[in-house]
Formats: sequence, structure tokens, C-alpha cells
Amino acid sequence: MKMKISVIIAIFHMTIGILIKGSNAVYFKRWPDLFFEVMTGLVILLGLFGWMDFLIYGKWFRELNIDDKTLVNESELYDKLGQDLDASPEYKGDWQNQHTPSVIAIMINTIFGFGSIPEEQKDFVPVVGEDQEQQYRIAVGLLITVIIMIPIMLFIKPCFFRKQVSPEESASEIELQNGASRGSNSSSDSFSQKGKRNITSIE
Repeated sequence: MKMKISVIIAIFHMTIGILIKGSNAVYFKRWPDLFFEVMTGLVILLGLFGWMDFLIYGKWFRELNIDDKTLVNESELYDKLGQDLDASPEYKGDWQNQHTPSVIAIMINTIFGFGSIPEEQKDFVPVVGEDQEQQYRIAVGLLITVIIMIPIMLFIKPCFFRKQVSPEESASEIELQNGASRGSNSSSDSFSQKGKRNITSIE
């Protein structure tokens, strides 16, 4: 429980940070930052970890009556003649509690299995949605959106600013940097020469 609450607080904290960055981008009119960093960052954060928080909420608030004593395997307990068979009773409440997948398992199956449901989990009770298929369709759709957003966030803004800078401007900027480095070297050389002169005068 503590770990789940800490995850929820962490995602909320990071979301607030991205929104503050978005407000700064709007205030200073930095539209590339707003579109290619803030919005894409929100989609990536909420598409992965926001979905994980949603699964946590779904598991918390899903109605599950663990005291339900309805028999699940009634056909296995009694044969046609009404004779007892060697099988322990399985109650619906216990069965649903044991067949609810963990949030970590859902995330692992989504990312590494790309939504493929393991054979031993096909009859599990979904945390979100009507069934497991619907749950993993939502998860895979979010994962594909996140994968699309990653190169947009990483490459569009550098390419945008590289296109804005002309070759003449880049060459002049390189020349200014070289001139500044030469100036700093000459000042350090003059300083060293003055130091040498002072040492010789003292001697």
C-alpha cells in the first residue's frame, strides 16, 4: 500500500513540474518548448505511469466480494449420481481474489509481451474494462502513442532550431568563439608575462 501511494504522489509531482514548465513556455512564448517538450512529455509520462496509477485506482475501487461463497467448481464436486469426488470447494470470492492480476504483471505483459496475455492468466479478472482483451487493447494503444512521442520529443526541436540558423550565422558564431578563446589565451599570456617581470624585479 505504501509503495502504491508513493508512486501516485511521485507521478502527481512530476505532472505538476511539467505543467509549470508549460506555463513558463506560454509566458515566454516558447512555442517549440510547449509543443515538443511539454505536451510530448505529458503524453509519455501519463501514457505509461499515469496508466499504472489508473490500474492502481482500478484495483482499489473494483467491487470484489471476497465473502461470496458461491461454488465455482460445483460440477467437479459432484458427479451425476450425486457422489462426492476428491476435490476441494472453490468459492467465487476466493477465486476472484486469487485470479486478479497484479499491476506490475500487467505493465510487464504490455511492454515486453506487447499485450499478449500469458496462458495461465487468460481466465484472470480484469482490473480495468470488461475483460482482459479490452484492458490490454487500451494498454497497447497507450504504449504505441508513447513510442511515437519519444522521437518527436527528441528530434523535432533540434531540427527546428538547426533549420533556423543559417550557415553564415553558424560560421560567425564559431569565429566569435574562436576570438573569445584567443582573447582569453592572450590575456592569460600577458598575465604570466607580468608575473615574470615582477619576479625578476624582486630578485
